[in-house]
Formats: sequence, structure tokens, C-alpha cells
Amino acid sequence: MFKERLISGIVILAGIVILILVGGLPLWIASMVAACVGLFELYKVAGLGTDRRTWIAYPVTVAYYLLCSRIGSVIVYFTAAVLVLMTIFVAAYPRIRFSGWQVIIIGIFYVGVLSSCLFLTRSSADIFYSWLILLSSWGADTAAYCAGKLLGKHHPFPTLSPKKSVEGCIGGLAGAAILGTAVALIMHRPVLSAIFLAVIGAVFSIIGDLCASAFKRQHGAKDYGNIIPGHGGVLDRFDSMLFTGAVIYICVTFLY
Repeated sequence: MFKERLISGIVILAGIVILILVGGLPLWIASMVAACVGLFELYKVAGLGTDRRTWIAYPVTVAYYLLCSRIGSVIVYFTAAVLVLMTIFVAAYPRIRFSGWQVIIIGIFYVGVLSSCLFLTRSSADIFYSWLILLSSWGADTAAYCAGKLLGKHHPFPTLSPKKSVEGCIGGLAGAAILGTAVALIMHRPVLSAIFLAVIGAVFSIIGDLCASAFKRQHGAKDYGNIIPGHGGVLDRFDSMLFTGAVIYICVTFLY
């Protein structure tokens, strides 16, 4: 299981690195495909896999992707609103629950819109910020996992994520800060700016992971799918990056 997870993780990481380097149409297509697959996984977990009402979500998502890079000034506000909404969902769980039409509509915003933020950041800003999205989500996840395994004793999210610990979260934030510093020094970018973005990205990485867990817990699912060996579904692997990409895209747009 570990070997399978490691190999698939390396392959996916290599693919994302290449897509970030190339940018443009390949990253746009990959992001849109991932969004549609993620939508399918979310609807399936919510018991809507065969519901014809979900069909509207896919053309709407594709239409959004056709427009998003042309109306970035509007999309950034919309992205911020979605990020706030989903953060409230996490904070209020299980008092807030979505079902039926609510899941269909929320899915378009949560998965469809947030999946585009890596592409939008790559196409509108220095590639440095795209690397920060990757490092403060997957890099922070890895650091948090290691710190949690070694030191984890306090578990603040027993309902949403029983294995996530305070020590692991702190380790993830520290790891993000270190990685942000490293990439800033390598690329000759401002270190303090990199640390700020990496840490805030790591904070929202944790929230993104909890958000994906909230939908799974609500519907009694363990994973979103099995398309990625050892990891589960697209949402299982990219849940944190949805939020990290969104918050860094917003910060870059307004602050840099």
C-alpha cells in the first residue's frame, strides 16, 4: 500500500510540476478535467451519482473555464466569497449540512471555481506564486504528516479528522515556512513575502482538508474514489490545494 501510494504520488507530483512549468492550455485543460472528475466524485459521495440534475454542473463548469481568464477581476471576488462560504461550512459542521440541489450548486462553486485558481495564478502572476501553492499544500501536508506521526498527541478535530493533531498542524505550518524560504532564496524573491504566503496557504490547506472530510463524514464515505492508487479520488488528493490555490490567488491579486 505504501509503495503504491509513493509511486502514484511521485507520478502526480511530476505531472503537476510539468504543468506548472508549461502553463497555458495544458494546465487549463488539466484543471478543467480535474474539476469535472472532482464534481463527479462529490456527487457520488453525496448519493447523487445517478441524479440527472447533476448533469447541469458539467457544462456550467466548462463554461466557467472558458470565461475565467477573461474576467479575472470579477472571479477573484467570487473566489473569495466561495472560500469564506466553505470555511464557514467547516467551522459550523455538523450544524450546517448540504443535500440535493444544495450540493449540486455548492459543488460547482467549491470544486469548479476553486480548481481553477492554480491556472489563474499561473496565467496572471509570476510562476513563483504557483510553486508556493504546490509547496504550501502538498509540502505542508507532508510536513504535517511527519510531525503528527512523531509528536501528535492533541487531536482538535475528532469528528472531521480524528488523526489530525495540533502538533501536526504546527509542523505543517513550519514546513511551509521553510519551503517558502527555500524557494524564495533559490528564485531570488522576497523571503518575508514568501513565508507569509506559504504559511497562510498552509493554514487554508488544513481548512481545505477538513472541508473535504466534512462532506465525506456527512455522507458516511471513507474516500471520494479510487482513481489514484493509494490516495483515493481526485478530491482526496487535491482537497488542500483547492483552498491553498484560492487564498494565494486572492493574496497575489490584491497585495502584489
